[in-house]
Amino acid sequence: MAISVPFIVMSLGGESENKADPSPASPTSAGFIGEPRTADPCALLSASVFQRYGEAQLDRDLGNFNRCDVVLKDRSEEVVDVRVELDADSLPEGVTRKTTGRVTVVERAAEGDQCERVVAVTGARDNSLRVTAAARQPADVKEPLCETADRATGLAIKVLNRGEIFRRSPDFPANSLAHLDACTLLDVKALEKVPGIDAREPDVGFGRRDCQWKSTTNEYEVDLRFDQGDLPRDKSARSTKLGDRHRQAIVLPENEGRGSCRVEVVHRDYTGLDRVKGTERVALVIKGAGAKGRPCELATDLAGSAAAALPPA
Repeated sequence: MAISVPFIVMSLGGESENKADPSPASPTSAGFIGEPRTADPCALLSASVFQRYGEAQLDRDLGNFNRCDVVLKDRSEEVVDVRVELDADSLPEGVTRKTTGRVTVVERAAEGDQCERVVAVTGARDNSLRVTAAARQPADVKEPLCETADRATGLAIKVLNRGEIFRRSPDFPANSLAHLDACTLLDVKALEKVPGIDAREPDVGFGRRDCQWKSTTNEYEVDLRFDQGDLPRDKSARSTKLGDRHRQAIVLPENEGRGSCRVEVVHRDYTGLDRVKGTERVALVIKGAGAKGRPCELATDLAGSAAAALPPA
């Protein structure tokens, strides 16, 4: 099981590996992220601060476009994944807080397989950065998870106290999912198949690259978000084709808990900056369906509607 150490930052200023430190003129807290769709999450993470592991490798191509990872290895085995995600949430309440300069850090004790840090710039609202350190080999973890989270947090604090986060360079190609609005891929007609969901009341994620709808009459939840990197390799996964364009899709039963189903629709293939090949995908997740709710039938139906709304790759 993976151990995760989430870290969330609100209102940031960025720093990118192999770039000179910026010298912005009196950045405002409200403008710390700038244009959400061009903000670079890798500006807040560096492989150089995790010296206890034999190897640390930056990876830009895991998960949604608001995310950047450093994979920590020992004897060539992936031990911990430190993940940074730009988010649209506010600081949580009722937990320990520390302030350095204009940056506030919310600390939470390790809980089960994760330790969380949330960071915000003073005066910023509804923008955050979440850092997660996930132990892929828990027995080989070299330091407590919260210490790993604190290493990433310390770097982010320095970056955020300097100014606005760096822009992503180069930007995504014109046919990338990164330019789409996830909330527009499911309309009222598609979502009326889920009891109690109002398509006009989504919970909109950072940069509008993920969208969530919750039922007001039962436990149903629909999540639609973008994903990238390797195709899922779960033993329970099965492949299918969706829509008139016969897009490849991967169905993952109970991928996010009992009564859930995840369907990933492939939009396009790409080659990353490190020349590693991957795919961009739309991930449709149904939760709260219950044992008899046939969540994969509903998730596949909704994923088909989302696939039909996608432009040509």
